[in-house]
Amino acid sequence: MLEVTAQQRDSGLDRLRGLAIILMVIDHVLVVVLANVASEPWMEAIRLTLTRLSMPLFMILSGLLLARRGYPSRKRILQILVAAALLNLLLNQVEVGLVTPEILAVWLTLLPFFPLIARYPVEAAGLGILQLRNLPIAWDGYQPGEAAAFIALGVVLNRISDSALLRHAIAIPRWCEAVGRRPLLWYVGHLTILVAAGAAITNL
Repeated sequence: MLEVTAQQRDSGLDRLRGLAIILMVIDHVLVVVLANVASEPWMEAIRLTLTRLSMPLFMILSGLLLARRGYPSRKRILQILVAAALLNLLLNQVEVGLVTPEILAVWLTLLPFFPLIARYPVEAAGLGILQLRNLPIAWDGYQPGEAAAFIALGVVLNRISDSALLRHAIAIPRWCEAVGRRPLLWYVGHLTILVAAGAAITNL
């Protein structure tokens, strides 16, 4: 099996991140529309199938990066912490159909366990599924065990071979790569806009 070059790997990861962001934006737009404007069966069908792939894809990519680059830098953790705090505060102030805690906050709860997930991904995935099925936390957002299982899957994928995935990622349009290079900016930006739009709709 042909290995991908470092440039192809970086490009593939960025394109996959960009695709995940785009799916997430579509998903959140549909949430706001369904909650505040109109409810159409086709919208719900898209949400229950295509756009729900965004979170698993993000977490799998997080696992790939964890396996390859190690624990996230303090700078990156601080950026995500600030973004999560602002977004969850904003979402809790406005009822627009979007749930809290959002995925950044859930990801942050898993940070202390990243070294264990990186070392024992299969066991971590099993524990994550057990938490999801037997000890769910009483909130509307994603369960930590669900996110942990997908992060662990990314670690396992890296151990086996992620070359095939990243080679196929090159087929994703190039403009997705630009989106994927600034995932936090796009994520915070689109949620802020949607919250403002949802609040404006409810006040009409």
